Amino acid sequence: MKKLHKVTGIVLALIIIWMGVSGVILNHRKSLSEKGISRKHLPASYQYNNWNYGFFKGSLTLSPDTVFLYGSEGIWLTNEMGDSIVEYNQGIRSGADNLKISRMIQAPGSEVYAAGMYQLYRYNPDRGVWENQQLPADIDRITDLEIKGDTLVVLTRSELLVAKVSHNLDFEKIELAASPDRDNKRSLFRIIWKLHSGELFGTLGQVVVDFFAVLLAFFSITGLIIWLLPKRIKARKKKKQLVQKHVKTFRFSWKWHNSLGYWFTIPLLILVISGTFLRPPLLIAIAKSEVTPPPLTTMSTDNAWHDQLRVIRYDSLQHEWLLYTSDGFYTLPDFAALPRKIKIQPPVSVMGVNVLQQLDEVCWVVGSFSGLTIWNRSTGTSIDGFTGEPVRPISGMPFGQRKISGFTTALKNRTVVFDYDRGAYVFEQDRYFTPMPNKYANRPMSLWNLALEMHTGRIFTFLGMWNVLFVFVVGIAATSMIVSGWWVYRKKR
Repeated sequence: MKKLHKVTGIVLALIIIWMGVSGVILNHRKSLSEKGISRKHLPASYQYNNWNYGFFKGSLTLSPDTVFLYGSEGIWLTNEMGDSIVEYNQGIRSGADNLKISRMIQAPGSEVYAAGMYQLYRYNPDRGVWENQQLPADIDRITDLEIKGDTLVVLTRSELLVAKVSHNLDFEKIELAASPDRDNKRSLFRIIWKLHSGELFGTLGQVVVDFFAVLLAFFSITGLIIWLLPKRIKARKKKKQLVQKHVKTFRFSWKWHNSLGYWFTIPLLILVISGTFLRPPLLIAIAKSEVTPPPLTTMSTDNAWHDQLRVIRYDSLQHEWLLYTSDGFYTLPDFAALPRKIKIQPPVSVMGVNVLQQLDEVCWVVGSFSGLTIWNRSTGTSIDGFTGEPVRPISGMPFGQRKISGFTTALKNRTVVFDYDRGAYVFEQDRYFTPMPNKYANRPMSLWNLALEMHTGRIFTFLGMWNVLFVFVVGIAATSMIVSGWWVYRKKR
């Protein structure tokens, strides 16, 4: 056990510091939303190429000469021919995270709105800028935007903000009623995610998890001191040099490394093991599991849809709202009604819907990391948008051969799909999408996204597909290190 603790501690020291720093950043996304780093400092595979990585998600056409494209890099302007694509982010808050636009819509009075992660913008055509609109305080992150007549609906992860565009956007916050088609269970993946971040217990929980992340880094540093400093002390003694400071540092490190490590063994194990379940292969085992949320936590609330809402559309042909949640698709005639779950649903990646667009009276385009699907709401059938064959149920990894991140039919005679990895793809073989200028390749990545790539090990691109096992391997090794350290110290006591 002593050798196991020593070897795993030395090998994992820098990795644990790496994980701790990135974990603290992940816990403070909103406050760090303006921070980013140029992609030129990252591995070449992180550079934009052919408008990939969610650069464009959707479009909004105002006229043949004014077509807006939007996505992870904000709002861009082109025309129906796609002759050129230029940035149009004047007025949008700076920062790579703040540029992420989930939806754009046009109201009947020609007002144009765009939904960022934390802000709602209205376009001022006279000044050519996007103006931030006042929203109620203490709302969850914005996920979508929709319009029905003059009713504007801003969807957050937990509630709806509804206002009349003719009444200066005086928003009313609405919590949807619980559905009779679902119980109070929640995704086990989301519960473990929130446990790992501390969000399960609110702000205090996140602060506690930040403390343990710093504590793990402290253990790594003091562990290296305990390993290396005795050799340094011995060498200085041979040269008859002073060693008092070195001895004092060693004793401090020895005392607190052992005592704190012993007393915080259980919470450290919970932190490490919960993180291990958030990536393959353990993720696959829990991806579809649901459990009752623990009492006295942020997930045990009176809001039946807390942290569940993702996409909203109004089906003007069926005259009902279509709601996509982390539990699948629901419909409701109005926001006072009970949401009813759709019996036969299209296959969607566990990572959620990226595209939801109505084609005709019954068919919708559904895009996710599981592929592109033509979903017939009347019959419930789902056809693969590329092959025309019936879609098979999802199994194994939570993504398919094509990870769909965007879709548009705004360009003349072109249907364009955006693959997250490969970028723009035009269905019509004799057509093309505007090539991406090289100057956009190194646009900044948000600090939060960079921390996520670091924390999950995806940034180690030299590992190829094996980087998917980075968290699993580190988690097993870290668990062994913590348990063996506790065992050794217990035996000494």
